[in-house]
This record gives sequence, C-alpha cells and structure tokens, in this order.
Amino acid sequence: MSKAWDNFVTTISKFSEKLSKKDNSNKDEAKPIKIGKYDLKDCLTLGLYSFTRKSVLHGVYVGFGVLIILLFGLYLLSNTNIRSMNSSIIYITDSSMPILNSANDMELELLMSDLQLNTVLNQKILKIWKLKQRHINLNSLHMKIA
Repeated sequence: MSKAWDNFVTTISKFSEKLSKKDNSNKDEAKPIKIGKYDLKDCLTLGLYSFTRKSVLHGVYVGFGVLIILLFGLYLLSNTNIRSMNSSIIYITDSSMPILNSANDMELELLMSDLQLNTVLNQKILKIWKLKQRHINLNSLHMKIA
C-alpha cells in the first residue's frame, strides 16, 4: 500500500510540475505537492473530504461515523422492506377473509346436516333393532308354547 501511495504521489507531483512549468530543470525529480504547509502524503482523504494533519483518533471517529451512517441506512432499508411485506400480508389477508368465512359457514352447515342424518339413521336402526328383538322374543315365546 505504501509503495502504491508513493507512486500515486509521484505521479501527481509530475503532473503538477508539468502544469506549473515553474521549474523545467528538474523534470525527473518529483517534488511532493504542498497543500498549505503540508505535503500531500500527510493528508488523509475520505472521498471529497480531506483531513490534513489529523490524528488517528480523528480517523477512527470518522470511521465510526461512516459506520453509524451505513447502519442507519440499512435500518431505513430494512424498515421499508418490512412495511412493504406487512402491507402485502394485510392485502392477502383482506382478500382471502370472505372466502374463509364462507368456507367456515359451509363447513358448519355440512356438520349440522351430518348430525341430523346420523340422528335419523340411529333412530331407524334402533327401531329395526327393537323390531328384531320383538320378533326374536315372539319366536321364542311361540317355541315355548308349542
């Protein structure tokens, strides 16, 4: 990283020398660019914002600030997605509720008709069973008499 940075600084320096054309005698020797009273390699840049002669602690603060901004952006994005999913679930629930209510009513009616049918069948089966018992009792009575 340091070698790449030095190459970058020398390239910028050479470019600035060509633009200024103040010193044509030292074209091969690169002089560092001065920003105010500091060299370019003493500057820490973060996008368009540069820190000249700032401490490492200041860089850490800026890093945490950027991290907090990214986390807040992630929070906003996830909150938007959650709201979108919630509205989709509400839409699906509202559209399916009438169908569900009619299905529940139909199930209740089928259960009531099944109960009535079972009651009628049980009564008929009970009557048939009683008639068979009477028939058996009459047959056994006829056997005893005969």
